[in-house]
Amino acid sequence: MISNGVNTKYYANNRTQTFDQTFTWATTDNVKISDLMPFADAFLKKYHVSKMIAK
Repeated sequence: MISNGVNTKYYANNRTQTFDQTFTWATTDNVKISDLMPFADAFLKKYHVSKMIAK
């Protein structure tokens, strides 16, 4: 996860990736979430984090 508090993105931990390969998180209605706190609330939920780690 990369954030300055206003623009938050995520990416796979891969040393060969560039910043161009980062992604903005979105709701199920395809509304982008770029603020850090709403992103953390959605992305870092226990069930979601474990799913991301497992896959």
